[in-house]
Amino acid sequence: MKVLKHIKKYVEGELFNYPIYKEALLQIKENTFLQQSANNLVPATKDKVPHPFLDRSTIRMEASISAIEDVLSILPEKYRRLIELRYFRSYKVEQVVDELDICVRNFFNYRDEAISFFAVRFGLI
Repeated sequence: MKVLKHIKKYVEGELFNYPIYKEALLQIKENTFLQQSANNLVPATKDKVPHPFLDRSTIRMEASISAIEDVLSILPEKYRRLIELRYFRSYKVEQVVDELDICVRNFFNYRDEAISFFAVRFGLI
C-alpha cells in the first residue's frame, strides 16, 4: 500500500518520539504517585482530585504509545527489528542495513511496508 509522503513523515515522527513519550509518561506517573503519597489523601477525597492523565498531551502520548505497541506486536520480525534500530535507537540507514544484513533497497521497502501498518493503526489511511 502506497502511503502519502506527509503521512509517512507523521508516522516516522511518532516512531522517533516513541522512546521519549515512554520516558515522559513514566516520569508523569512517578511524579503523580509521589504527589499523591505526600498528600496522604483519604479515599473520599481522592475521587474529587483532578486526574493528571487527562490533559491533552498526556492522552495523545498514551494513544501514540498504545498504537505503536499494538502494531509492533503483529509486525513480522524483520520489520520490527528495522523499526527498533532506525527509530528507537536512531541508527542511520547504513547502520541498519549492516545490522540486518539487507540491501538498501530492501531497507526502504521494509520501512515503507511497516509504516503502512502504523498509518492504518493511527487511522491515517
